[in-house]
This record gives sequence, C-alpha cells and structure tokens, in this order.
Amino acid sequence: FAGNAPFSLEAWVRPATVDATSRRIFSKESGVNGYYLIADSTRLSFARLRNGNYQTMTGPKLAVGSTYHVVVTYDGATQRLYVNGAQVDVEASAQAIVDSTSPFTVGAKATGGGNWVGTIDAPAAYNPSLSAATVLAHSRAGTGT
Repeated sequence: FAGNAPFSLEAWVRPATVDATSRRIFSKESGVNGYYLIADSTRLSFARLRNGNYQTMTGPKLAVGSTYHVVVTYDGATQRLYVNGAQVDVEASAQAIVDSTSPFTVGAKATGGGNWVGTIDAPAAYNPSLSAATVLAHSRAGTGT
C-alpha cells in the first residue's frame, strides 16, 4: 500500500502479554518507512511513516486475556482506528509512503523484535478502505450479535 493507496487491516486479537514492548499486529516497516499496528502497555497504535515522519493514531490499552476486533482504515487522506466496531481515533495522513522490499508481516517485525504474544485470528488486508458500516458489521458478525 505505497503512496496514498487506500487500504484496511483487520484482525481479532487476544494478547497473552501486555508490556512495554511495542508488539506488532501488522507491520511493513523498513527503517523509517512503512506502517505498523502495535500494542504495548499504554495503548494500541497505528502509524504511517515516511523518512522518520510518523503520522499516528492511538487507541485504548488492550488487556491480557480479552479479545478485540481491531481495524485500521486509510482512504488516501484520512486514517481511522476501530476497536470492537467503534471508531477510537481519526487523523489526517496525506504523506505518500515509500514502498519497500520489506515483507508484510502479521505478529512480528520483519527485522526482529516486537513479536506478538497471544493470538491473532482472521487477519485480513483489504483494498480499498472499509467503510465504518462494514467494520461494524464485521465486528458484530464475529461476536454473533
């Protein structure tokens, strides 16, 4: 999803460890370029980065043993973060990110460190960006409501 290409990242996560380490849910990082969705002891966070310029969003701290539906959407100008179907942050993000040869990973950082401890279920990447109604429908479907 280089440049300003729209996309969404979605997964059901259940952390077994929540600590000071930035644990990757999704990652496509090469040094100071790319994007990631992480969780640590203080927050859930998504960033798009280019040459060290981080455009971030934050959400609530995740609790050990609880299951969450997490979704990031980007429409080419605005990024949104959802937890359990509810939008928890929205931020403008117009910088075009650089594509790299770094692999897209789930639960790890390609260069090591920050591995997820717990479960990541049904990870998905979409192009184009999911609507808020679709995010809510996916969350409800996953909980049977």
